[in-house]
Amino acid sequence: MTAVRILTATCLIWLALAIPDASAQQSQRTNAGTAPDPAATLVIPNPLPVEIVDSPEASAARDRSAAEAAKREADALAVQQSLDASSKEMAAATKELRDYAFISMLVGAASAVSLFFALYLTSRANEHARKSFQITRNLSKRQQRAYLHTHKLGAQFMKDYNLIEITGSVKNYGNSPARKARLVHLWAAEEEFDEAWWDLEFEKTSEGSVPQSGKVEFVIRTASSIDPRKSLTREQVLEIYSGRLSLWVIIKISYEDIFGDEQMTFERHMLHQFPDGSFRFVFEPTEKEDT
Repeated sequence: MTAVRILTATCLIWLALAIPDASAQQSQRTNAGTAPDPAATLVIPNPLPVEIVDSPEASAARDRSAAEAAKREADALAVQQSLDASSKEMAAATKELRDYAFISMLVGAASAVSLFFALYLTSRANEHARKSFQITRNLSKRQQRAYLHTHKLGAQFMKDYNLIEITGSVKNYGNSPARKARLVHLWAAEEEFDEAWWDLEFEKTSEGSVPQSGKVEFVIRTASSIDPRKSLTREQVLEIYSGRLSLWVIIKISYEDIFGDEQMTFERHMLHQFPDGSFRFVFEPTEKEDT
């Protein structure tokens, strides 16, 4: 900029000096009465050639300015490229994070399903284990507990046929003693057995404990101590003896085993006469189930 000003000032000074000289010569020619000399006329070229000469300081400043501008442009481009690369990396990282979150969700769902299935299988296994333990325990208890049943029930008619005496025993067929054993009975002289008899009132025969492999004798007489009207009459006894009327004896045995569990035995027996003339009771199946 300083060089331009210097050049402009030089041109103006030169013009200022040249124009007065030309005017003076023109005046002289006019005064002399001669025509002006075209060769002596000042001609200014158009355009005016101008040679710009920079000073070393200006050239160095311009070079520095250009270098700084180029550096700033390069820095800006580098920053832009860095921002673009960072944006791409961020987008890629976001996509990876989204994919990872989706995969994690799938893995979490699969883990939850697996956990639920594992808990279900564990529950089933525990249930089977509990049932197996219960079955094993019940089997062990069944193998060790007492089992009470009647043994060898016989019948004897009294001389005057006014009653029948039933004899027998309660035997322990189990592998441990039976405590608090209680036998009650009921007899019935009818043509057919009636299951409703199980709901009638029974008479107590005996009560006590029965050791392992032991037995307790008992006697039943067909004369009711609860209600004498239920006692067999002489006519009924004679009909039973002649086979025209059937006689059943129903027995309930309650007892406690060594595990403290209450057990029950239900039996029904029908009187039969054998070829040798003896009378014995024969066991018959019943709808009642033993425990």
